[in-house]
Amino acid sequence: MLMPQEEAVKAVTWIFEHLASSPTRSPEAFRNAILGDGGIAINPMLQIRDEGHAVFLKDLIHRTVAEGRMIDFGYLPNTIIKTESTRARQMFEAGEFVHPYDSWLATTSWEGGFNGYYFCPHPQWDGAVLVIELYGVQMPNGVNAILLYDMVSIKIEGPNHTIVSPAIMDAAQMMTDEELRARGSNSLDPLVTMLRLLADASIPVVAKPAPDRLNKARAKHGKYQIPGHHQVQTKDYVAHFLSLSSKTRGEAKGGHHASPTAHWRRSHLRHLADGRVVQVKSAKVNWRDNETLHRMFYKL
Repeated sequence: MLMPQEEAVKAVTWIFEHLASSPTRSPEAFRNAILGDGGIAINPMLQIRDEGHAVFLKDLIHRTVAEGRMIDFGYLPNTIIKTESTRARQMFEAGEFVHPYDSWLATTSWEGGFNGYYFCPHPQWDGAVLVIELYGVQMPNGVNAILLYDMVSIKIEGPNHTIVSPAIMDAAQMMTDEELRARGSNSLDPLVTMLRLLADASIPVVAKPAPDRLNKARAKHGKYQIPGHHQVQTKDYVAHFLSLSSKTRGEAKGGHHASPTAHWRRSHLRHLADGRVVQVKSAKVNWRDNETLHRMFYKL
């Protein structure tokens, strides 16, 4: 449930001061806070004054998690999020990536705390994606609080043309262009990186099913049901990435397994030893396509 206004203001102040120092400890704790074990506070700088609007946003996120559309990406350092977003931007803007669900919640930890990103079709901007950035923080009493930190709209208009529009804030008139770009990147970079990781067939994705026996016991006591979720096993990928020097990282073509990481091989000319020149067709290498992702996340 939403916190009372006075309590929420105090909580938000504490949360802002402890985003990195007291993060939620696990995706399960983050999930449970959304489902009822914690509270949701809203960044007071966001112009969300109407209680109905706040409840609507909270219900969107709650319903998505309750239906099992949460995917945990583990620990992703900021350098990986930034680098992979840059390298995969061309594929993203070409429409090569697909979402696992129409609306879904991604969770990840990094040096700056524990974050959730809610992705859904924009309700008012056709073809755009709405990103709601969330922070999970463990309060001094042990309860996990969720902060609705920011909202950003993202729409691909074509190659090298992605429109990123952060929500209006009370202090927006005081924000520089650089600060607005930084707000946009905080949502765009995770979106691009996570879609790229989901497309990479060399990175395992495993289902964490709902605990049926525990849920039966919880139902008897009137407690909410614990849903399943998916986990992208990025540990080996992150270790391999961080083990490379900056120069090698930029040139790397392979993954942490024998097979290469997913990439989009563009059509090009190949010069053969006998002097002939042949056209090599474009191809997706080690790629999970739309059909594959659908089979992974929609179980019959």
